[in-house]
Amino acid sequence: LATPHIAGYSQDGKIRGTEMIYQAFCRHFALEQGLPVQYPLAEITGLAVSELLSAEQLLQRLTGLFYEPLIDDAALRATLLLEPEARKLAFDRLRKKYPVRREMQTTCLHLPVGSTELQQVAQALELPWQEG
Repeated sequence: LATPHIAGYSQDGKIRGTEMIYQAFCRHFALEQGLPVQYPLAEITGLAVSELLSAEQLLQRLTGLFYEPLIDDAALRATLLLEPEARKLAFDRLRKKYPVRREMQTTCLHLPVGSTELQQVAQALELPWQEG
């Protein structure tokens, strides 16, 4: 798989980055930080998970919900067929016009009681979760 470098391209990453710049600006100029950070509500705020799902299946489902690398791969590979100057422009466009996406951490997993394996997946991905 080949994808353009998109670290920080999630909506949540952009908000966090802006907040970090704001905090640094306030510290540098000895200003009081008075603006609370507001994250927009995610489209998917909770996800009920069945005990029939294995840890591997949960990971696959979550990945598909929040990021489809094959779409990025196809778009990036298509630029390889272009002339060098057009390739540069196309690559830049891939990054500048990247679609809005949210991070997995915006969704709370509702896991079956006692599902240790699924809890380990949630913890490894630093996802909020609860039993029941």
